[in-house]
Amino acid sequence: MVARSLRERYAHFVARTDSLVSGLGSPLPQNRPYSETCPPIHKYGRLKLVIRLQLLWGEYCRELVVSSALGDTHTLSGKLLTRVAGVSRATDIVNVATIVSNGRPPPWHQPGFTVRVAARLDVQNLFEIRQGLSAVSPADDLRAVRDYVVHPNRRTKVRYLTVAQRLGSHTAGPDSLLSTLLPGGATLFEAWVADLQTIALIAAQ
Repeated sequence: MVARSLRERYAHFVARTDSLVSGLGSPLPQNRPYSETCPPIHKYGRLKLVIRLQLLWGEYCRELVVSSALGDTHTLSGKLLTRVAGVSRATDIVNVATIVSNGRPPPWHQPGFTVRVAARLDVQNLFEIRQGLSAVSPADDLRAVRDYVVHPNRRTKVRYLTVAQRLGSHTAGPDSLLSTLLPGGATLFEAWVADLQTIALIAAQ
């Protein structure tokens, strides 16, 4: 993995997540038979956006730590990061992450985990990463909805309903929940994307 600047990492994350918001708002065809056959397909597509958003968020968190640890890259504020001692390639960082996750696949989409890996590596911009990823984040709500979409069972349903009830839509399915309008006119999904982009910005300073 080639170390990019954190500005490039951030811009890439914003572009990819902005495209998800555009996908959520894709209009349905008005003419039959497509007006009847397309709604279910659109529904499944919107549910896939949840899966994709968590994936992109996890990738960003991983790349943020990898680029920071490899060094020779600039933060958004212009700080030149130096390579972490004992790190010569990306696999060294993945090995540390695997140790932190007790041998399980590293859950980069969990902000607390990413901060722990950054702290273990003692990256030069640990303060900025911790400041960004420790902010109030929709990552846990996103994970609860994503897990219920991918693994619908009693346990994931309880977690999903807890999130839905807190958001005032306890009777809504995941598809409807994503499209819930918040004060100001944004959908819940749009708000999630905007919040994650802000957190990503702070963490890359």
